[in-house]
Amino acid sequence: MFLAVFLLWIVAEIAAAIAVAHVVGVLWCVLLLLVGFPAGGWLLRAEGRAALARLRDTLAAGRPPGPGLLDGALALLAGPLLFVPGFITDALALVLVVPAARRGLGRWLVAHAQSRFVSRAAGFARGARRDYDVDGTAYDATPNPRGDRPQLHG
Repeated sequence: MFLAVFLLWIVAEIAAAIAVAHVVGVLWCVLLLLVGFPAGGWLLRAEGRAALARLRDTLAAGRPPGPGLLDGALALLAGPLLFVPGFITDALALVLVVPAARRGLGRWLVAHAQSRFVSRAAGFARGARRDYDVDGTAYDATPNPRGDRPQLHG
């Protein structure tokens, strides 16, 4: 599954690069792809500092750091996405730079993770209600010949 998604992503990036090259020309297309490297480094540094400052302020105020950590992680994800050459990853990185988009994506991720957690916990609880035959697998304990602890015989 991962390999299929990865190959689909590569094909989509190549198709996007070809489409951009047809619109602006090959030289400008290559230059636009190369601009992502320094922009990604700058964005990673700037968002990292901002995320640490927000985390520090949240902890100093005595609030739980959960939403701020998720927002900072999504903001930091934009930097490496700009390092990867391609217009689709660059567009995704630019979306992650927008705070409103990060908040919406963060809410969706939390809701999705909570629903998966609850469904798995419910499945685990359903499995725990099964009746097990404990007597069919139990053995009597007999004293150890040395007399210190009982041993189970199988």
